[in-house]
Amino acid sequence: FAFVFGASITNTGGASYREFLLPGIQAQTIVFSAFVVAAGITADVEKGIIDRFRSLPISRSSVLIGRSIASLLHSSIGIVVMALTGVIIGWRITTSVWEGTLGFILVLVFGFAMIWFGVMIGSWLRSVEAVNGFMFSVLFPLTFVSNAFVPTTAMQPWLRTIAEWNPI
Repeated sequence: FAFVFGASITNTGGASYREFLLPGIQAQTIVFSAFVVAAGITADVEKGIIDRFRSLPISRSSVLIGRSIASLLHSSIGIVVMALTGVIIGWRITTSVWEGTLGFILVLVFGFAMIWFGVMIGSWLRSVEAVNGFMFSVLFPLTFVSNAFVPTTAMQPWLRTIAEWNPI
């Protein structure tokens, strides 16, 4: 995106397009972690793994908590790799180290919320195909009708309102 759209998008509020784009790509990656956890939970239910865990003397919530923490760690690795890739292509944190760290923490907190959304959807739907259809039809448009890839200033007023209120 940085090299394909970067030459075409110039009005990013004073930042380069790469500086504008990387946080949006990180948010999109975090949102799609909900997709992965929902499909994983549904697959575990289909295969009977959850039933096997229920027969063990463990807390009922431990499976979901363990999956959510593992997904958060997996997402953290993705965010670190993406940040390092961003540094290679010219992205920089232009604030203090403390503010940059808080930004990464905010991305991970948002990711943890999205993971629990995925847990809810994975527990609600009964097949991996249903999860794929639902998550694709909800999360994919949500990420693209946002200000993650382009500034909202040139959007139609109704679309700008949606994009600016969009959590991505």
